Amino acid sequence: MTQPTRHASAASAFGRHADLARKANLCSKVLAEGRRHVQLGRFESTLHQLVARAAELLEEMDELLVGFDPTSEWREFAMAASLHRDIESLQAAVTAARQKSGAAPRAADG
Repeated sequence: MTQPTRHASAASAFGRHADLARKANLCSKVLAEGRRHVQLGRFESTLHQLVARAAELLEEMDELLVGFDPTSEWREFAMAASLHRDIESLQAAVTAARQKSGAAPRAADG
C-alpha cells in the first residue's frame, strides 16, 4: 500500500514544481515587459498593472515554496529570490523616474 501513496506524493511534488516553474516563467516575462516600459519612459497604468501582476505571481510562488525543502530544493528558492530582486529593481526604477519627473509616487510603486 505504500506504493500508491509514494506515487501520489511524487506526482504531487512534480505538480508543485511544474506550477512553480510556470509561475516563475510568467513572472519573468511580466517583469521583462515592465522593464521595457521603464526604458521607453512609459509610466502609465499598464506599467503599474504589470508590477501588480508580478507581485501577485511572486506571492503565489511564495505560497508554493512553503511546501518545498530549502536544503534539497534550494534552486527553487534561489529562482524566487532572483525574481523578488527583479521586482524590487523595477519598483525602484519606477519610483526614481516619478521623482525625477516631479510626480507623486503611487501606492502601487512600493
